[in-house]
Amino acid sequence: MKNHIRFEELVPKNLKEIRDFLETFLDKNHVNKDIKFSLKLALDEVCQNVIRHTYKKEPLPLEVSLDLDDSILKISIRDFAKHKTTLEDFQPRDLDDIKVGGLGITFIKNSVDEIYFSDDMETGNCLNLVKKIL
Repeated sequence: MKNHIRFEELVPKNLKEIRDFLETFLDKNHVNKDIKFSLKLALDEVCQNVIRHTYKKEPLPLEVSLDLDDSILKISIRDFAKHKTTLEDFQPRDLDDIKVGGLGITFIKNSVDEIYFSDDMETGNCLNLVKKIL
C-alpha cells in the first residue's frame, strides 16, 4: 500500500490530494470516521501552515509518510525550509483571545496523542503526528 507522497512544489491545490492520500490509507485500515476526520483536519492544518508560515508562499518540496504499526499511526510531514522549526514555535493562541483564525495548532494538538520534530534533519523539518487508532 502506498504510504508516501511527495510534491516537488507544495501549493494550496495539493491539499486535497494530501487529504485524499490519508483518507485512502485510513479507509484501507478500517479507521473510524471520527478519527479519520480529525486526522485529515490535523494534516491539512500542518500543510497549510507550511505553505503560509514556513515557506511563506514559496513553493518548495513536501513529503508525507504514513506508518501504521500495532495500531499506532505516525504521520510524518517533511518540509525543506531554510530554517528550523521547534515545538516552541508550534504553540496555539489563547482560546480566550477572540478573533478570526489562529486555531489550527489547537486542532492539530487535540487530534493526536503526540507531536514531535525529528532532530536528525540536516535541512528543513520533519513533524511527526502520532495517534493510537484501533
